[in-house]
Amino acid sequence: MSGDAIVHATSPGLHGFPPDRETMNSSLIVNGPGVRAGRIEGVQLLGIGPTVAEWLGLRLEKAEGKALLALWEASSTPPRK
Repeated sequence: MSGDAIVHATSPGLHGFPPDRETMNSSLIVNGPGVRAGRIEGVQLLGIGPTVAEWLGLRLEKAEGKALLALWEASSTPPRK
């Protein structure tokens, strides 16, 4: 292999498929204080990044997806590190 280990991106990352395709659903396992027990159906890949960002107290202003706030119990907010 040759070339630089780190280079500047020339375009934004893409997920490759329309996010409304049912086959673009994804798996996400979350465990911790305040996380609701159970299963959430229809998790889209586009929601995982904003969910993790919300958990870390970060903003992904240009993200297409929404944070999966249903992961947390009604009496709890996403824990922030």
